[in-house]
Amino acid sequence: MSKKEKAVFALAENLQAVIAMVSRLQDFIKVHKEIAAGYQKYRKSGGKSIPGIEKHLGIKEQKSVPPTNAEETGKAVKTKAPKQGAEAKKTKKKATV
Repeated sequence: MSKKEKAVFALAENLQAVIAMVSRLQDFIKVHKEIAAGYQKYRKSGGKSIPGIEKHLGIKEQKSVPPTNAEETGKAVKTKAPKQGAEAKKTKKKATV
């Protein structure tokens, strides 16, 4: 056998291994989707969160969100008014020649 024939046989064996793994991966993805859907249903019906599962599924906890600028515009915004007796500050600049 030459090197080319060995490479062809190795490639065919590798392809057969990949084909066998694809069916297993399809089954795994199907089970994963079922588990994720079941967990979502559990959480919606008032179940407690499980941090490991939520991290794995990529579910982010909803924390209290600080008010945005749009919400603040509805409220009266306080501005500082200058004091009545105060004068504008004068700045001294050195003239460079």
